[in-house]
Amino acid sequence: MTALRLIADDLTGALDSAAQFTGAGAPVTVLLDPEAEPAAAGNLAIDTATRDRPKAAALAAVASAATRLRGAGLAFKKIDSLLRGPFAEELALCLELGGFRSCIVAPAFPAQHRVTRDGRQLWRAPSGAWQPTACDLTAALSEAGLAPRPAARPDRLSGSGVFVCDAECAADLAAIAAAGRALDGPLLWCGSAGLAAALAGQPAAPAALGPQPLLLVVGSRHPVMLDQLARLRDLDSGITVALPEGDAAAALATLERRLQQAGRALVTFELPDGLAEAEAAGLIAGRLRGLVQRCPRPASLFVSGGETLRALCEALAVERLEVVGEVAAGLPASRLVGGRWDGLPLVSKSGAFGGPALLAELIGQATPARRSA
Repeated sequence: MTALRLIADDLTGALDSAAQFTGAGAPVTVLLDPEAEPAAAGNLAIDTATRDRPKAAALAAVASAATRLRGAGLAFKKIDSLLRGPFAEELALCLELGGFRSCIVAPAFPAQHRVTRDGRQLWRAPSGAWQPTACDLTAALSEAGLAPRPAARPDRLSGSGVFVCDAECAADLAAIAAAGRALDGPLLWCGSAGLAAALAGQPAAPAALGPQPLLLVVGSRHPVMLDQLARLRDLDSGITVALPEGDAAAALATLERRLQQAGRALVTFELPDGLAEAEAAGLIAGRLRGLVQRCPRPASLFVSGGETLRALCEALAVERLEVVGEVAAGLPASRLVGGRWDGLPLVSKSGAFGGPALLAELIGQATPARRSA
């Protein structure tokens, strides 16, 4: 029997869920290629990068990874806590190819204000009001042919099947984790980092933002991320370097000076209004390839946006990521393995996570680079 096997639909999600299993002291390997082989045995997560892909392409990528779930000590399908992407069809495919008899679906992530109530996924808006996600959780699972069974309480979990579990706090998820283990196996767990934390049974290994010079790269355009950037600019008005379309030589020269003189710089991307996510991701990937050719190696890295992080890893020829802990909820700490910046410490974040002051507070943790005597 193998240890943890986790499949995620985007890279930041793979990292923040994998981080929950670092409390025992061992890192979790995250593969960027579903068909790649890990360098050593141990806990393993795979990013299929399928959240924003067309359904047919997404399912093909998941199919290449799903067989790894067979025989796992703990099999986990990570889905978005806002239910973005073809999560229900991906889950159905994992259940089929992994040979599972039972599945716990519990996407609540209370630490990020996402809960499951009466089989519906809700998120808390900035006003404080609870809003349903655009996708109906139970309906989506039904449309994927999964015949979901509602489980408002953990004592409703028995036998086999696909159970949709209500949860509004960490204690709810812990009770689901305890009760779910009694279901007929093999059992697949499906949720976000909230459920992963409950299954781990102990806190993630503590971590901190790495030293300066610190390079921040933000490709997410989520409103939460934009609010965090505005608050960060209030703290440091000169921190942002926007990479333009076309010739970015001047911006990259500014970036290099900023890292050398101030010890931190934030890279964003000038993009046309109304651009589709896939088009934006392609433009950002092209500019990141130029950035890594010109930018000197920083001492540490912060990246927000799963597609942005994947594009940066590809530009750097990163082989895999090793998740070592968590700075705070939704802020996993990793290191790059292989490629141009091998060994570089990384903190990542989904664009939708955190309060307005999170990024500004995080920057205050960066320490000056060590200088040789």
